[in-house]
Amino acid sequence: YQFQKMLLTSVPGNQITSESLPKLKEQALNDGFPLRWVYVGLANGVFMSYPGKDAYPIEYDPRKRPWYRQALQQPGAQWGSPYLDIAGQGMVLACTIPLFNKDGKLYGVAGLDVTFDYIIQVLMSQENPNKSVMERYIVDEHGHVIITSKHAERSYQSGILYNQSIKLPEFPNPKVLKTIRQGREGQIEIEDNGYRLLYAFTKIH
Repeated sequence: YQFQKMLLTSVPGNQITSESLPKLKEQALNDGFPLRWVYVGLANGVFMSYPGKDAYPIEYDPRKRPWYRQALQQPGAQWGSPYLDIAGQGMVLACTIPLFNKDGKLYGVAGLDVTFDYIIQVLMSQENPNKSVMERYIVDEHGHVIITSKHAERSYQSGILYNQSIKLPEFPNPKVLKTIRQGREGQIEIEDNGYRLLYAFTKIH
């Protein structure tokens, strides 16, 4: 029930009631939600995903997947590098958290996936009537570009990325890159080939 609730309410404002539940389930089947998968991989290799699917090969081991390995790098929830979904959802961003018992023994990892399609279409497609905004970026604290508004133009080879994260490029402007790595936010104006470019950036906590 908790997995279903997370999925159906991943659109802000959605409420699960006896009247809304059938329509929400239909939307999940036909259109999908921002949150595509919720899953748990245990330290012994057992894996469960919601919604259920049969796309996993018999040799699938959650402990070898990028989302599992990234969760073990530090405590608490964290967004990782993008990777290619094995079930055909394309590029996804995973948010994961390691699960421990009270004695500090690792039980496994819980996670969820948000697709790039949703991020591009909804979060990064604000109106730009006079073409003044050239590009939008989501950048991690190290200055690596996770996704841009032009990301839909890229393509990836699934065979290469089966158990690998995507190697993220650094932000293209050195001055902005340095400022981001310092943890600052604000605006920087830069001259570039006769153009005056304004970079504006803020933290997403």
